[in-house]
Amino acid sequence: MDDLIETVGMTGAAAVKIGECSMGMKRRTALAAILVGEPQLVIPDEPSAGLDPERIRWLGTLLRSLAQRGVAVLTATHHLAGVRVSAVLPGQPGYSGGVPPKAGHSA
Repeated sequence: MDDLIETVGMTGAAAVKIGECSMGMKRRTALAAILVGEPQLVIPDEPSAGLDPERIRWLGTLLRSLAQRGVAVLTATHHLAGVRVSAVLPGQPGYSGGVPPKAGHSA
């Protein structure tokens, strides 16, 4: 558990009650919860919501490190401008690129 607390940058706040945490601290606590048991797939919903710019960069580093360790990472976000899409399926060529400008818009 101490490793997870350190991974999400909550070492100094481990004894703080969740009701007393800021939105960013709650998001980091949620990230720690999804990492319990070393999952092969993580799907955080809006993981950057409530995080300051420094923590958003930290989040990107954390998610990339999970992917480099073989964890499949799928995030849900409504901020399409900075999104990169990467997909690798067994036996298929991989894809990595930006989201098309009209993604999510109906005609």
